[in-house]
Amino acid sequence: MGSTKQGQAPFGYRWQGGQLRLNEQEAATRRTAFDLFISLRSKSAVARALNDQKQFTRSGKDWSDVQIGRILECSSAIGRYEINRTAVGDDGKRMATGSAARSVVACEPIVTQKVWSRTADILRAKRTARKADPEVTLAGLVRCRCGIQMSHSAERAEFRCSKCATTLGLDDLEAIFSGDFGETLKAHPQLSLGLVGDSEAGQIMARIAHLEVSLSEFETERAAAEKMFAVGAVTRQRFAQLQQPAEEGIARTQKELSALKRELAGTPTAKDPPSWEDFWRGLPPERRIRIIRAFVDQFTVGEGEIEIAYLIPDAETAEDTVEPRTMPVAPHSVKTDGPVYIRLPKPGELCAYTGLSRAKMNELILANARNNFRPPVASKSLRQPGQQRGVRLILLESLMSYLHSTG
Repeated sequence: MGSTKQGQAPFGYRWQGGQLRLNEQEAATRRTAFDLFISLRSKSAVARALNDQKQFTRSGKDWSDVQIGRILECSSAIGRYEINRTAVGDDGKRMATGSAARSVVACEPIVTQKVWSRTADILRAKRTARKADPEVTLAGLVRCRCGIQMSHSAERAEFRCSKCATTLGLDDLEAIFSGDFGETLKAHPQLSLGLVGDSEAGQIMARIAHLEVSLSEFETERAAAEKMFAVGAVTRQRFAQLQQPAEEGIARTQKELSALKRELAGTPTAKDPPSWEDFWRGLPPERRIRIIRAFVDQFTVGEGEIEIAYLIPDAETAEDTVEPRTMPVAPHSVKTDGPVYIRLPKPGELCAYTGLSRAKMNELILANARNNFRPPVASKSLRQPGQQRGVRLILLESLMSYLHSTG
């Protein structure tokens, strides 16, 4: 839109006769940005949402988190546009001016004072949470795929690798975690109840959820043993060793489930806890950071993908299980020419060939202290033609050879 001696009009307005008039199309987009930010609490997430809705910038390009920040913080949104807020100093750098150098142009508001204040509170809280206290930041949790721990800049709200210059915004990292952790909670429903619900019925439901996951694991173990025996991958003796614990586990778990369901039937019905999405959006920034620190062992940032190694509490051992996940989740199996490769099972599922959990298989293919940093099972990272994200593949022959040698 047009510019005058006052400079380019702020987004949502146009200059007309020395006055700022609403540009209805831009104003609607800016109003949507405020609504989205209050809901999503992430400038990067707002930018993605507007781009997905094909509500672009004035020049017709995609929004960035920096541009979203500008339209959220410019006071023209509440009818007060300041001119000459910055000036070029003697050193050639732009700096903020004092109030005496500024002038104010009144204009029609785009949002209410309530929306403006709520947005300002969220922005202020996010800045405060990202200051020096390492317990309310993600400093130390984020590593680059090249092996370097990424440094955290509170001022820029991003992580940066000093070796390869890879950068990732904190808003992006939080948004990726919240979306993926919601999926992880589906595989570990007892965690969801522990986070968003607390009642007698909720505690029983958490125990039932844990047992139902265990029952599914035992049934998968039994099916895997039967499948391996059918294709001649294990001897009859090894088949019996695999099948018997699974059968016993199924019988024991079904008995415990029946008892808990009878107990639940006599418990006052608890109000349904809020969904993970609603729960997460309602948390203050520092609480969200503490939840991430409680459940994440490490973020590994690669080209086009982020691996999240979760710390999942084990109710039986009182220890944490490290459970890596790569975002986004790629197809469960990938076919390649030559040797046969398989993908890791999804969280909460077991490998159809071995009956092993995702965490256990990660111990076999990734260098870690448990295997003295020498993975006993061969794997490789593969990027298929046309895909920007790689996937980790396990050599089936190497996996079966390892199991035979240890069985």
